[in-house]
Amino acid sequence: AKSVSRDNVVLGEVWEDPVIKISYGRRRRYALGSALDSVMNYPLRAALIDFFTFRQDARALAAFLLDQRLNLPPPLYRSLMNLLSSHDTERIRTALAARLDARTLTREQQAGFIVTDKQDERGAAMQKLCAAVQYTVPGVPCIYYGDETGMQGMLDPFCRGPFQEGKRPLTEWYALLGRIRNENDALSAGAAAFYAPGPDVLCILRFIRGEQDLFGTPASDGAFLIAVNRSESPRLAVADLWLDNAGLTGAELAAFKAKDPARGVCLLTGEEIRIDSGLVRLSLQPGAAHIFRLT
Repeated sequence: AKSVSRDNVVLGEVWEDPVIKISYGRRRRYALGSALDSVMNYPLRAALIDFFTFRQDARALAAFLLDQRLNLPPPLYRSLMNLLSSHDTERIRTALAARLDARTLTREQQAGFIVTDKQDERGAAMQKLCAAVQYTVPGVPCIYYGDETGMQGMLDPFCRGPFQEGKRPLTEWYALLGRIRNENDALSAGAAAFYAPGPDVLCILRFIRGEQDLFGTPASDGAFLIAVNRSESPRLAVADLWLDNAGLTGAELAAFKAKDPARGVCLLTGEEIRIDSGLVRLSLQPGAAHIFRLT
């Protein structure tokens, strides 16, 4: 592919961390720049499912996101294929609704597995939050056909059924997230930091300052705070956006402090927040997702 054009992208179907992956007895060199441009981000999928099925808390998810930020080479990291389902996994709606490891079921059990209406309702609520994170972390969101319509399915071949609409489609939600991401450079190419102000609450900061992204490409300035609450109860949380161990470099943190935003307006709900010296108090409804534009 590269012999035809240097701009051709070589994307690897790598399930593990591409930096430390060992297979067939030797360390792979996927992340050194001479093999792959980027990889399918299966570790992100696993981390999101663990969080939204309550196997891990927000601190564990924030730590995972920070680890990817620090561990992966920037070009690879910024072009990760962020997926929630694929042709080789159970569908995200099923994973979130059933809350079990599909690999523990026989093929016969998977073929006959039925997701109840109550489970699907729960899965749809969590999938909305998953998608909000998927569309706002560094990388490129990738939608497996039918996930946006709420299709169900266990492992291959049950995840490969004909395209259809499920009970609770999220097509408009995905379209809205895509439009917001496309209209705001910071959400696709900005600096990133991650916070866990409570076990059920994850926050993500994305911003650009100086009219260019991390690779020097012209980009529009902007700052955004994403907040999700997985709980079925309201949550109050205080996030310190000036933390020096959340993922921003020293220069990035200094630039964000210089911007010193004082308020935020949610692009999804219109709700407002106030910020004082980096501290923001969040009042989050059950299952809430917010994308606050900070000014």
